[in-house]
Amino acid sequence: MSARGDTGHQCEIRDRHGRSCSNGADVKLADSMGDTAWVCLAHADEILTTVPEAFIASEDGQGLAAFLSRP
Repeated sequence: MSARGDTGHQCEIRDRHGRSCSNGADVKLADSMGDTAWVCLAHADEILTTVPEAFIASEDGQGLAAFLSRP
């Protein structure tokens, strides 16, 4: 996430006319079906409030496995 530094990704969201967003990506979003997208904060806000299945995905390597394996 951008709080830890530049993600190095461009926002992957396109407008209704097919134009790419000009913002850099701040977070990676995912859903339970396995779809992911790097998005800017404006699009993250829109997606997280309109797509109930979407969540913020972490790229830090810890993942759910680390939580499940703790004593």
